Amino acid sequence: MRGQVWLLFLASLVTAVSSDAASDLAARLAAKRMAMEAQLRASQEAQAAAAAREREAAEAAAAELSWARTVRDGNGTEVGEFRYPGAGGLEEHPADTALAFAVEKGLPPMLRRALASEACAALPMRCGGRNRAAVATLPVEASPGEVVGTIELFDGDEAADSALAFVRSRNLPEAARHQLHAALCAQWPASAVACSRDHAVVFARPAGWGGLPDALSVAEGQEAADAVFALVVTAHGGKLEDYRRITDHICMPWAHIEEAGGEAAALGEAARPFLKCTRRRVVVQKMPVANGDSHGGLLGEVPDSLNDCCH
Repeated sequence: MRGQVWLLFLASLVTAVSSDAASDLAARLAAKRMAMEAQLRASQEAQAAAAAREREAAEAAAAELSWARTVRDGNGTEVGEFRYPGAGGLEEHPADTALAFAVEKGLPPMLRRALASEACAALPMRCGGRNRAAVATLPVEASPGEVVGTIELFDGDEAADSALAFVRSRNLPEAARHQLHAALCAQWPASAVACSRDHAVVFARPAGWGGLPDALSVAEGQEAADAVFALVVTAHGGKLEDYRRITDHICMPWAHIEEAGGEAAALGEAARPFLKCTRRRVVVQKMPVANGDSHGGLLGEVPDSLNDCCH
């Protein structure tokens, strides 16, 4: 009898221990499951956050690569919406896309250049420092099969100026300049190539520069002194000392320009190849002088006392 009681006691004890062990195991399993579920949720949340960041980055990148605005003509009439990228896709430069749009809509040069500049201000990474459209690209041959270089014009460049600079930089004959000028003016799109004059302007400065009363342009072969005198004195009734000061600054000897640095150095470097400064004063009177059996001309400015007529 006692043995049976003892066996029943042991069985109940084992049952209690087994029940506690099972409960402990179940608790551990539940805790482990909760930990795994927490890790899974954290992983999913991290993946979702990463995907959201990628979407935001893609949207930001797309925003940097795209731009749109409503365009109006000179009268304020809406002509359409310019969008980049256009038909040429992202491979096309924004300024070139703006040019194609402006030519299609018949916009004048000032507005199309403003559109290109605005597009490049909004898309600096796409423009890469160029905010003017390429309007002409032409390989140049000195003889059949002998390419000496490629000339490229951007919106606003005068064909005459570019042709002169290219020909002289390559030491090509003068006839090549006229041929190149004609070829450039025949380039597509014709309305975007500036061919407003046959002569090249070798030096130009805006009104206000150095005290200029208006924009100054010195044509190829023209004496700088004559151009400055015509603008300052003849056209605007300025003082002789002003025209002399400006001429002296423009025609400053190259050695002094290189030593001066800054604006003077830049001016000298730009003007050196083409600017004509064989004299610093206008010719207002020629006087015959004996030179053996022949007569020459004494060129120069008459004394200030005789220049009252020119004020």
